[in-house]
Amino acid sequence: MRELGGRDIASSISMRKGFTEVDRQADPAMLVAGMEATAQWPAVQRLRRWERDRLQLGSGDHVLDVGCGPGDVLAELAALVEPDGRAVGVDASEQMLAAAAERAKSQGVAIELLTGDAAALTFEDTSFDVVRSERTLQWVSDPARAVAELVRVTKPGGRICVIDTDWRTLLPDHPSPDVARRFLDAMGTVRGDQISVGGRLVNLLRRAGVQNVEATAETHMWLDWKSGRVHRAAWDGAAAIRGKGPCRPRLPRRGRRRPDDGRVRAVGPRRPLLRLIDDVRRSRHRAQLSRNDSSLR
Repeated sequence: MRELGGRDIASSISMRKGFTEVDRQADPAMLVAGMEATAQWPAVQRLRRWERDRLQLGSGDHVLDVGCGPGDVLAELAALVEPDGRAVGVDASEQMLAAAAERAKSQGVAIELLTGDAAALTFEDTSFDVVRSERTLQWVSDPARAVAELVRVTKPGGRICVIDTDWRTLLPDHPSPDVARRFLDAMGTVRGDQISVGGRLVNLLRRAGVQNVEATAETHMWLDWKSGRVHRAAWDGAAAIRGKGPCRPRLPRRGRRRPDDGRVRAVGPRRPLLRLIDDVRRSRHRAQLSRNDSSLR
């Protein structure tokens, strides 16, 4: 990991804060890059194609992207509603909005960008023909309130699409059940109550008064741990919450061989869980992780 003030970036990124306080993280650019990388996942691409087919955007439509991030989807939607439409993005992060503005400029599309809270939108009722939100509810303290806001600003007969993750479907494949269990426990601790929000989208929308709800799902798989510094930082940050003191992996002394069977040596009370995940990553056994994203209209 790149050093920052004498510390590893992985141990400087707070996964508890995650994308709720991007601008207050040690390296906001890393989180922006993480959003860019995730957008390239085949599962995310499939969900976005499914979404576009159903939103039926056309010239003159007013569209809102809540939690627009670096604006990759917003720029595409802006091109679809030109020349008479309106494309608006809301995000809690100035860093994300700056990236979105630069993208729109480079692509020659007109967008409006606002800093805001998904659970307290500043727009008048029934302001937009189409409203979308992708992987945002998992970072909101009250998803039901946020969904109610999406519905409030949508015109009667408008379209709403919500995409998010059900982290309960994260399945590590490792020969040690104990290591797999510890990994899942760490993710549950990091994500808290919103770990399951992707699996609750249907009922969240129905309780907010949305009719004719349609749903689909996709699965993303990691086949190894070599996913680049952005995602390695995410996993290391997830592990670090259980540790005390510096959250760097403790490597064996020179000459000591690490076991090749995937087993993890005894864990002391002060040993950070990061060591466990580091052992999994360094094992000869491949780890396969599945993640389901659910998308709804």
